[in-house]
Amino acid sequence: MKDEKPRKRRRIGLKILAIVVLLISALLFFLSDIAKWYIENNGEKLIGRKISIAGLSINYLKCSITANDFVLYEQNGTDRFAYFEEFVIDIDPTKLLQSQYALSELQLKNFGVSIVSDINGFNFDDILEHLDSGDEDQSSSSDTIKYLIKNLSLSGGSIRYEDKALNTVTEMNNVGLNIPEIAWDNTRSDLGLEFGLGEHGKVHLKASIDQAKAFYEINATTEQIDISPFKAYFSDYIDAGSITGKLNSDISIKGSLIDLMKVAITGEVIATDVMITDPGLMPFMSIEKISVELKKIDMWRENYEIGFLEIENPKIITTLNSNAANYDIVLAPYWADTIPDINDTIEMHYSVDELIIRNGSIAYSDYTLNRPFLLDISELNFFMHRFTDEATRVPMEFNMKLNNDGKLTGKATVNTTTFETFFLEVGLKDLDMIFLSPYSEYFLARPILKGTMNYDASIYMNPVALDSQNHFHITDLDMGKKTKDTTAYKVPIGLALYILKDRNDVIDFDVPVTGNPADPKFNLRKVIWKTIEEFFIKTVAAPFQAIGKAVGGNPEKIKQISFNWLQDSLTNEQQSDLDKIIGFINKKDELAFVFTQTTDPDKEKEMLAVYETKLMYLRSMKPDAAFSDLKKELAGLPDSDTAFVAYLGLTTDADSKIIAAACIQKYTPEKAQLRLNQLLSLRENLIKSYFTKKNVEAGAYSFTMIDFRNLPAEMKTPKFIIDVTLR
Repeated sequence: MKDEKPRKRRRIGLKILAIVVLLISALLFFLSDIAKWYIENNGEKLIGRKISIAGLSINYLKCSITANDFVLYEQNGTDRFAYFEEFVIDIDPTKLLQSQYALSELQLKNFGVSIVSDINGFNFDDILEHLDSGDEDQSSSSDTIKYLIKNLSLSGGSIRYEDKALNTVTEMNNVGLNIPEIAWDNTRSDLGLEFGLGEHGKVHLKASIDQAKAFYEINATTEQIDISPFKAYFSDYIDAGSITGKLNSDISIKGSLIDLMKVAITGEVIATDVMITDPGLMPFMSIEKISVELKKIDMWRENYEIGFLEIENPKIITTLNSNAANYDIVLAPYWADTIPDINDTIEMHYSVDELIIRNGSIAYSDYTLNRPFLLDISELNFFMHRFTDEATRVPMEFNMKLNNDGKLTGKATVNTTTFETFFLEVGLKDLDMIFLSPYSEYFLARPILKGTMNYDASIYMNPVALDSQNHFHITDLDMGKKTKDTTAYKVPIGLALYILKDRNDVIDFDVPVTGNPADPKFNLRKVIWKTIEEFFIKTVAAPFQAIGKAVGGNPEKIKQISFNWLQDSLTNEQQSDLDKIIGFINKKDELAFVFTQTTDPDKEKEMLAVYETKLMYLRSMKPDAAFSDLKKELAGLPDSDTAFVAYLGLTTDADSKIIAAACIQKYTPEKAQLRLNQLLSLRENLIKSYFTKKNVEAGAYSFTMIDFRNLPAEMKTPKFIIDVTLR
């Protein structure tokens, strides 16, 4: 009986042990299902979001945990925020004996995450807040957490980022990450990351992290990255309808793990097939290739060093419409300069060793005229050397073709410490002027039929002084008949150009320009055009000075043809002066000479009345004398002749005014006016007849009569004032 009790107790103990083992086995067998049930039903408590898991299994022999088809939902409980198809963790239990958390492998396959940001923040902010609130009650510990993770790999990943503020979506696919080992006591860790960006783009990242020195280094290469999804990030600089192109790069990034702004970037970036359209999706710019060598980009010190920037085959399409120019619209954000300064206390430095533009072209269209003006700039090349923020002399050179004929070359130096100081020399050769006809018609109401222009200029400007020398050399200029354009400029530029023609059909003139850039009203373009305008006005205002210089002769001799009082025939000297004018007409058949006759009508009417009254007096004395004899005798008869004064019914003490008034009354004012009109017509006909005799065509000259009522005193002499105009 005594042996029965211990045996019975052993049987009970074995049964209890068997039950415990069975319960533990059952618990371990169903633990994955329990954990899966718990996670799915307590997801909002654990992380603040709904969670679903299709499968969760634990391999106790391999010490691994596998989860399948995991989904973490958005706050609405319907849309997916993050997911993965498979997640595998292999635990190394032997490290637990060393108080170390160790994973021999961690794999995440076919995962995805959708990140959304707007003005209120990110779509995962609530998760972070939930986790932060859960940590508040936990006691802090100063013990170092020992960890070891080997063979960390992510594959088949997909990351979608939507920025609602900028209305952009960026998608990364085939994301893969490989980290051989991460440990709490490692001084250095290496990792590799690669993913696809867009349809054809690839990104490869290799990183080394030195925990001991709190330093990291990343080598990043990209292949064929489509830049169109990043258009919104250029909105601070350009307002584009679309931006397309491919980005390739090989750059190195070195920085601090403690101070994230201590970053230095080197390497090379290449963009190809870049295309930019305006907001209306019309073509604005295309560039075949942009190559940039990042010599050193120091974000901490704001020191930006570019080795070279080379732009190949850029093509720009610019249009000027009545409301605006397309380049002003596209560059409006840049002109507005609304980008805030992040750190005003740090002085920024920059440098570009070489800036090169090769084989550029610009198609310029101006639709603000009465008909379109089109200009094609081709074979544009530009070179700039050692451009820095502290350089006082930055040399530049450029050359290009204008409409396939004109060749424009130039060189310049710029002071980058003050961009208001620069020197520029340009030379334009063999420019066919016909393409300028739309401007000529608009501003001059005359088309350009032919002509070749050469132009040389030098411009020196500093903050307080502008000195520009401009030399124009125009050959074979021919302008057509006047058009019906009503927009013609009041400045007679066309006339000035014809006046400036020399005997070889060459227009050669200089226009110096000066000004003060410190003047608040100073505008370089306006100063230059205002000076040219004043030059043309001066040329037209004093045409004979320019004509005399161009074709030879004394300009003072042909500015006017003077007559004596009562003169009714041409003298030899007057005929000689008219011969000079005829010479000018023959050499400048585009010009027309306008003769404006002046006199003192009251004085000459009095003189005519006295003359005719004297003739009446002599006829009364000698009725049978010949007219020629009477004229000779009249020439020697003074107004104060006693017999003549008596003939007028005046006394001998009558002065000249009384005598003249008496003559007008005797001859009658009506006849005196008629006689004046006849004399003025006679003088005009004298010149017309002389021109006809010399075979001068009628269109080369014309006659006008001045308004005698408002004539100033200095013009009250008998003469013809000569002006010049275009036919």
